[in-house]
Amino acid sequence: MITHPQYCAIKRLPKQQRSDEQAKQLEEYERYADSIAAEAKRLREQRQRQAEQAKAEREQCSVEYFIQQLAARTPQQQRFTLARFGEKVPLYVEHAYRSQVAQRGCMYLSDSYTQKTIADIARWLTNRPKVGLLLAGYVGVGKTTMLRTIQAVVQIAAQQPMKIVTAQDIADAARRESDLLKKMVRYPLLGIDDLGVEQLAVKVYGNEYNPLVELIANRYDRQLFTVITTNLTPDEIRERYGERTADRLREMCNTMTYDSNQKSYRK
Repeated sequence: MITHPQYCAIKRLPKQQRSDEQAKQLEEYERYADSIAAEAKRLREQRQRQAEQAKAEREQCSVEYFIQQLAARTPQQQRFTLARFGEKVPLYVEHAYRSQVAQRGCMYLSDSYTQKTIADIARWLTNRPKVGLLLAGYVGVGKTTMLRTIQAVVQIAAQQPMKIVTAQDIADAARRESDLLKKMVRYPLLGIDDLGVEQLAVKVYGNEYNPLVELIANRYDRQLFTVITTNLTPDEIRERYGERTADRLREMCNTMTYDSNQKSYRK
């Protein structure tokens, strides 16, 4: 094998002046040089891959990487607000409530209590601190009317479908082994009317269970938009459904309790 200075000297000679031996030496040296260059490139690429792997491992150990991956893997909650509508939301709620009252053949009373209730509902729809809302109070004070008002506002303003079922519907669906119960678990937006009037336990295949407890637990786990009306007090909810369900409702729902002195609109 010739040396590099010898290679350079032969390379400077015109091709016609090079002997066959010199041409062979040039080819041999160039193949050797190419192999050295290829090996050097391979080593550089290997070191680069190792450096990138080490960097990735360091990043994976960082808090920033953990937070990034956590955000990517955490299911997006079915949360939305009407904040983009701003000060129009109370007007939406009032007009929808007026419409619901009219459909029931009643007269809309724009008293201070009604205005406060409308303002509270609009505030919750605009900036919901919790995914659910529990409307509690005596019979006939307008809880179902307000539930359907929320449905109208959500469906018209936010263009989001909202399903409303009664607690008795849920119990009946469970008794019939209907797919409706499975669907209600997954509805992004659901209203449950008259919690507490349904049959508490249902038998399916000889096994007894409470479909309302299971439905609330599933929607709590998924943190899904749920509006519930009930005539029960917090103590009665705890006694009927158990401490676990009562605790889930407290965590999941903002509670709006109608004034006990508020007279029934049905009278």
